[in-house]
Order: sequence, then C-alpha cells, then structure tokens
Amino acid sequence: MSIKTRLRSMQKSLVGREKALFWLKHSQQRGGYLEYWKHAEVQGWPSETEEGGLLYYLAIEVNTSLVLAFHGWREVASWAALLGISMIEATSEGKTVLFEMMRDLPERWGKKLCSCYAEVLAYEEAVNLIWEGYFQGNEVLFADGREYLTVWCERVELVSSFCERRA
Repeated sequence: MSIKTRLRSMQKSLVGREKALFWLKHSQQRGGYLEYWKHAEVQGWPSETEEGGLLYYLAIEVNTSLVLAFHGWREVASWAALLGISMIEATSEGKTVLFEMMRDLPERWGKKLCSCYAEVLAYEEAVNLIWEGYFQGNEVLFADGREYLTVWCERVELVSSFCERRA
C-alpha cells in the first residue's frame, strides 16, 4: 500500500475540523505556500458552511492575502529606499534636494511607510486571532508566509526603534 493510498484512507475516516487540520499539516510539510500551488491537489470540500470547508477556505485566504500583501509592502519599501538613496546621494554631493513638483513628497512617503507598517501589525494580529480562534493553536501559515510576516514585523520594530531614538 503506497503512502498516498494510506493517507487517503486515513483522510476518509476524519471529519470536518480533523480533515481540514490534517490537510493543512500535510500541505505545510510539502514546503511553502507558493510551492504548494505547483503541486496542489484540488480538495473536494462540501461547503464553506461546514466546519472543514470553512477552515480550508480560511487557511487558503489567510495565506493568499499575506503573500499578496507582502509583495505590496516590498514594492512600497523599494520605492522608499530609492527615494532615500537619491536624497542621500544628492546631499553627500553638496546638492540641495528640491521637490519642485511635490514639495511634500518626503512627508507623503513617510505616511505611506507608516500606513504600510500599521498594515503589517494588523496582519500579524489577524493571523494570531485566526490561528488561536479557528485552528486551536495549529499554525495556519505555510513556512514562507510565516517567514514573510516575521521579517516584516522585525522591520517594523527596527524602524520604530530608529524613529524613537531620533525623536
């Protein structure tokens, strides 16, 4: 009997929550969320109204939204870094940085970064609430999603402590 056959027979004996948690653990062991979709098997969940289906769709939505948000945060941070580098380069050459088109550009970027960082913290809190409330402390994120969130939370902490020291 192959491993897949044994897993399928074991899965058939599970119900609702157990089946969803089994699927999640098994899927997480295969690698990251993006990797999961390269080899994903379509799951036949009866309905979102049943507990197993709800947990399946909730896990998919949490991981998908985090990956999409991560890419948005990375884009904002990259543009802000380019702005910062250009300002540092100009001032190190003794040039005055003038923002003729948008005089408040640095302030706008500062607000955009603060908004981005607030979003990171909101995601962290939401993931923790979902993890504790629906998945009974079982990890809801795939390894890459957990890594993304951890790295961004560390960045928020780093920038926050830098800003506090400057204030």
